[in-house]
Amino acid sequence: MPKCVVTVDGNEIATRVDIALTSADRSIGLLGRDSIAPEEGTMWEIPGIRKKLTGYWNAIHMVGMKFPIAVIWVDKNGRIVRSVIAEPPTWRNLLGWHSSSSPAAYVIELHPSHLTKLHLGSSVSWKVN
Repeated sequence: MPKCVVTVDGNEIATRVDIALTSADRSIGLLGRDSIAPEEGTMWEIPGIRKKLTGYWNAIHMVGMKFPIAVIWVDKNGRIVRSVIAEPPTWRNLLGWHSSSSPAAYVIELHPSHLTKLHLGSSVSWKVN
């Protein structure tokens, strides 16, 4: 998978972020890892018409995940429309579903320590390595 550097409000926050280009890449995301380093993550473009939809249509799940992550949904203008710490599933949330109630064009999953830097309306950009 190609990698990129993710910048929020002009500050580099992750330098080794995988870009998931295929449906298979998106479905795997960070699965299979035991942890994530602060400079790592994964991102993808929400496909087609789903960019205009909310809820289930832009959701991520945490099934099979072993650690929490920070997740941001970014709109077509590069602005954060939602950020959350996503935890592995528990009996209260069996699938670990998380979604945005606002339309989003991209989803970015990062180390949870970044959540304090990920504010609604913040500008997000990335550069392919």
